[in-house]
Amino acid sequence: MEEVIKKTGFFYRAIRWIIGFTFNNLMFRRVYYMNTKNIPCKGTPLIIAENHQNCLVDAIAVLLSFTDANRKIHFITGSDIFKVNKYLSSFMRYFGVLFINSANYEGAETADENKDVFEECENLVAGGEAIMLFPEVRHQNKRWLGDFSSGYITMAFNAAKKKDFLEDVFILPCANHYSRYYPIQGDMNYTGTVEGAAYGIRKDYNNLLGTFLAPKTPIPNLFFTGQNLNLHGVLGVSITSFLTCSALIGLKSATDGLDLKLDI
Repeated sequence: MEEVIKKTGFFYRAIRWIIGFTFNNLMFRRVYYMNTKNIPCKGTPLIIAENHQNCLVDAIAVLLSFTDANRKIHFITGSDIFKVNKYLSSFMRYFGVLFINSANYEGAETADENKDVFEECENLVAGGEAIMLFPEVRHQNKRWLGDFSSGYITMAFNAAKKKDFLEDVFILPCANHYSRYYPIQGDMNYTGTVEGAAYGIRKDYNNLLGTFLAPKTPIPNLFFTGQNLNLHGVLGVSITSFLTCSALIGLKSATDGLDLKLDI
């Protein structure tokens, strides 16, 4: 599915590097990019659907999760943010930002102005590029998902239609989590799972370590357990429960009193 993708310019890559250095070293104490191997390869028609908790920072996390600086990501955002300055709008447009009007802010009568933008997005996706949008539309600093709009599904369908449904269009669900929203120097986690992860990460027996999750997380006092951490099934649940207990109280305390002898 590899296709020729137009390379980004030196100015784009330089600004991207500055943003990445600031984001990963100054703004946050630690940044974790998880499951980035699930990002489809360059040239794949791709729509990125992300949760929206921290305004522009959410979009930057997606941008930096793509390690190839020559792969330009296009972002959809509300036009009200950048209408104040035409030079800022031109600068953001250069970096792949596409502006749409919101019925809640610009009024329902402005919705027709979005048709050209969505048409452009569908053409970009059909051409093998990546579009990122927030199905929740507006960001909120709460740790739950809001109501999703169906725009990203319509966009995927229309992009596939432009290719006569001969090529798959991928929707990459991803999420950001922040240890705190402010001040700076908190911890930040990005995860992307191309086929979703509502019921846990799909295991691959060819790559067990690639789908392994540790029971202890970077977030204080948050621990994982269940079959999706280590192995599937009853055995996986038992083993992972023991590993989580070990992470909580220590391996020695967890093993004290256990009869580890095997009768063969």
